[in-house]
Amino acid sequence: MKVLLKEKPTKDDIAEAIDIAVHCAQPECLDLLLSTGIDVKNIFSGVNFYHTLYSFSSVQSFGKEGYARLPKVTEVLLRHKHDVKKKSPTNTYPLYSLIKNSLCLDNYTWTQYYLECVQMLLRAGADPNFDEAKYEKLLLRKGTKSIVGRNSYSSAIHCLLDTVESYADTLDSKALATRFVIECADLLCHNDANINQIGQITRKNSTMGTVLHQFAKTSVQIGMDLDILKFFLRQGADADVCVDGKYVVNIFADELFEKLKETSPHLKQRDRMPDVKRMLEICAHMSRGAIRDTLRIFKNEHSRNPSPQVKIYVGVISKELEYHLKHIKPLKMLVAQAIWKFCQRKANNVHKLPTTAKFKTEILPIS
Repeated sequence: MKVLLKEKPTKDDIAEAIDIAVHCAQPECLDLLLSTGIDVKNIFSGVNFYHTLYSFSSVQSFGKEGYARLPKVTEVLLRHKHDVKKKSPTNTYPLYSLIKNSLCLDNYTWTQYYLECVQMLLRAGADPNFDEAKYEKLLLRKGTKSIVGRNSYSSAIHCLLDTVESYADTLDSKALATRFVIECADLLCHNDANINQIGQITRKNSTMGTVLHQFAKTSVQIGMDLDILKFFLRQGADADVCVDGKYVVNIFADELFEKLKETSPHLKQRDRMPDVKRMLEICAHMSRGAIRDTLRIFKNEHSRNPSPQVKIYVGVISKELEYHLKHIKPLKMLVAQAIWKFCQRKANNVHKLPTTAKFKTEILPIS
C-alpha cells in the first residue's frame, strides 16, 4: 500500500480503495489511505464511515476476522477525527447503527467486539440519549428524506431493546438475549444513559414511552425476563411513569393481546401466563396511585367483551392489579421505596447513606 501510494494514484482511486478498506474492515490500509489527506465528505454519499462499517458488518461475507478487526477500524476513524456525533443524514447516528448490528447469533464471542466499539464511541463523546427519532421528524417537516436501512431511535437503550426484539424469531437462547441486553445497557448506563428517557417505542402508531415501556413491548416478543427488569430498576428506572395515558403494564397488555388476536381462537397458542405473571411483579415497585390508574386504563380498554384468545389473561391481570391495590405493602418496604425515591433512584446515593450494608441492600430494588 505504501509503495502504491508513492505512485500518486488519482483521488477517485483512493476513494475507491477507502470504500474497499471500510467494507473489508482493513484498519492498516484505511489508516494509510486517510493519511493522504483526501476529502472524504462525499465518499459513501456523505454517510458517516461508522454507519457504513457497522451496517456492512451484518453481511454474512464479513466473517469472523472482520468482527475481530472492528475495534481497530473504529480506532483508526477516531484517530482521523471522524465525528461520533454525526447525525445527518438521519438514521445514521454511529452509536445506534453499531448497536443495531451488534448481536451476533452464530457466535456470541463476536458480539464482544461490538461491545468494545460501543465503549470506544461512548468514550469519544457519543451521546446515548440523542433523540434520533425526534431529529428525523424535524428534518422530514423540512422536506429532507430519511436514509432507508434502519429505524430511528430515541435513545441507545430504546435501540438496544428493539434490536433484540428484531432478532426474536431467530434467537436460539433467551439467556443470550438477556446477557446481551444487560452487558450493553450496563456500558450505556455507566456513560450517562438516561434510563427514564421518553421516546418513540414503535413506528406503527408512534407510541411513546420510557425504557421500561420499550422493555414491556420487547418482552412480548422475546419473553419476559426478570433479570433485565431488575437491572433497569436498579439503574433507576421509574415504574410509576405514565406516557400518553399508558403505564408499563398497559403497554405490555396492549402488545400481548394484539399478538394473541393474530392467531385463530381454534388453534392452540403458546401459554403466555408465565410472562404475564413475571411482568406483573413490577407492581411491587409501583405506588398505589400508579397501580390504580393502570387498573382503570386496563379495564376501560380490555374488560368489555374480551376475545376468547385474551379472556383468561384479562382476568388474571385485573385480579393481580386489584390485589396490589387493596393490600398495603409492609411499612419496611414502603420506607425503603421512599428512601430510594429520595435518593433519586441512584445506587451511589444509597451507598453514601449513614446506615448498614444490610439496610442499603433492602433499599435497592433488587428483590
